Amino acid sequence: MKCGKCKSNIFTIDIIPCCDDCDQNKAYDHDTEEYTDDIQIIDEKELMRDHVEEEGECEFGSAFGAGCYMFRCVNCGTKTNLSVMEGC
Repeated sequence: MKCGKCKSNIFTIDIIPCCDDCDQNKAYDHDTEEYTDDIQIIDEKELMRDHVEEEGECEFGSAFGAGCYMFRCVNCGTKTNLSVMEGC
């Protein structure tokens, strides 16, 4: 695997066990009728991160609610993920 941005092949891997509280899982703001990833708005309005549950999507694309393996390029910091389908 190579980084799409800098072509490095060295990554750190974080295991995200569940999508519920992940920063990449947006929350629906009923005031704006849009999903947001703004942590200040989410905390202020006590919004629930439910984009994955409702739409099957996170910032990285298709998600199944059971977390992912988050790959971060050591060279440039670009993130990519591999969604997990079962286990949450």
